Amino acid sequence: MSDDKIKIGIDCRDNQYYAARVETVSGRPEVKALLRFEPEQFNKHPLLQGSDYVFSIPDDKVIIKKITLDEEESDFDLKVKFELSQRINEDENSYYFDTIPTSVQNKHLGLIIRKTVLDDITNQFELNPNSNGHIAGGEIRAVALAKGYLNFCQLSEGSLVCLADFNGALVSIVFIYQNRIIDLASLCLEKYNLKKNEDFENCVIELKTLISFKLSEFFKDEITVPLSSLLVLGEKIDDNNLSILSNFFQLEVKKPVIHSGFFSHHPNFSEISLEKYLTALGLTVN
Repeated sequence: MSDDKIKIGIDCRDNQYYAARVETVSGRPEVKALLRFEPEQFNKHPLLQGSDYVFSIPDDKVIIKKITLDEEESDFDLKVKFELSQRINEDENSYYFDTIPTSVQNKHLGLIIRKTVLDDITNQFELNPNSNGHIAGGEIRAVALAKGYLNFCQLSEGSLVCLADFNGALVSIVFIYQNRIIDLASLCLEKYNLKKNEDFENCVIELKTLISFKLSEFFKDEITVPLSSLLVLGEKIDDNNLSILSNFFQLEVKKPVIHSGFFSHHPNFSEISLEKYLTALGLTVN
């Protein structure tokens, strides 16, 4: 029996929607299409039809809590839900709860998402009643970014990598240790004009402070290796910005490179700004 399945990841970045249509064929993902669209085109574009849809959720709309709990414990899900529900003062039925296992044994990242947040995102898109597609859910941008990197990119050398996606008024940040997520973060950009070097440098100082704090937390979990790479992406990030980042961090700073093998049927893939679709691609990964 075939296990082929089509998923479409939809990511809002810089107030525009980017979609990746991916078909899993015998366990291997094949990128069928990458496209930018407006919400009103959703029911009209043939490449957006007949699939499961997964949407990105802004990082600042999600509460993150670290949980230490053995996955083998009985009633694991109930215990996680109890831990997470302590962070909210409302009816827990108004929230979605999720967990991500990290690269540290028995340590998890608990995610709390208000249901209305996902509803507000998906309600912009009206499903065609004649379509076989359905909304499969949403995922925090930083997690989708990590999945996009781990499943579609050429992986950087070194065991500890940080990805930072400058998207609109927020930076989505994810730390990956031994090819697994270890932590998530975000940084607000509203007070910075990234086109000005002085503003960008001040932003980089704040980013470096955040990364240093996270590294000190990893040290407590006996992760003592230095950060090997900082992978940066974003519409407003150019070579000048990368140079400034390199000067501040004194390590390899570059943009992630999506592996060309996933685009064997698309000879013109080199003409596409693939980094804009990395999060959308990650949304298609289970």
